Amino acid sequence: MVKEVLAKKWEVGAVHYAKGSSAVNEALWRKIIQEIIGADLQQEVLDVGTGPGFLAIIAAELGHRSTGLDLSQSMLAIAKEKAADRKLACQFVQGDAESLPFKSDRFDFVMNRLNLWTLPNPGKGIHEWVRVLKPQGKLAVFVNDIKNPFEQTKELKDHDTQNIFTKEYFEAFQHLPFARALPSQVKALFEAAGLRDVTIQPIKDKRTYTPEHVRGFLQTNKIQEHEIDRILNTIDDEESVKEILRKLNLGETVWKRNEDNSEFVFIRHMAGVVGTKE
Repeated sequence: MVKEVLAKKWEVGAVHYAKGSSAVNEALWRKIIQEIIGADLQQEVLDVGTGPGFLAIIAAELGHRSTGLDLSQSMLAIAKEKAADRKLACQFVQGDAESLPFKSDRFDFVMNRLNLWTLPNPGKGIHEWVRVLKPQGKLAVFVNDIKNPFEQTKELKDHDTQNIFTKEYFEAFQHLPFARALPSQVKALFEAAGLRDVTIQPIKDKRTYTPEHVRGFLQTNKIQEHEIDRILNTIDDEESVKEILRKLNLGETVWKRNEDNSEFVFIRHMAGVVGTKE
């Protein structure tokens, strides 16, 4: 049931998500991926939960044989279009992150960005990603760095917070064990799956949003339209926006106007958990 609700979210919200994610800092993520993968080119790379293909496309641009997997056909259609626009030979495959349609020991590098929290069985997902890794291959999972998940979980149960989300999505959210997970909990899953040399690397993801980006971002997170209108009508009030961001699964955030007042700077604190297969 949970997986079906989330799949529906991404099918319906694919265009909104792509619109909001277009503000992502490509230069930052290109540097991060390049540092983890290393200098060798033409590696087999898998991006699990690729969405509109953001990381899969970066891997292809870095000179690797890149595959993106997602449950949503709508997301994959956008990813294919983006790759074609850049004349990249990425492969995009529909599939379940907890049951990958690939043989064992296929990929040199497997990555997942902001998708682990959506899995009903995150430990099963990690074991699957390790299964398809070649020996000495690396797994990297990028998550929000939430400083106080216990307080945020309490806030999520508040009545006013429930009214922000659509009812179906809010109820599904309660059944996701890693919706408020710390990077240290992800590290524990890596170690339980047999990965070695597991590290946690802090990431400060700085983006610039226009009001249109903000709308797409909030629509993707299943914020009700009346709440989106309220936020956009008071978007110059930093505290009002921060209140909403705090109630989403976004970790510690900074939100402020640019000097010309036409755009907003959003800084998301994240972490990359990286490990190597024996």
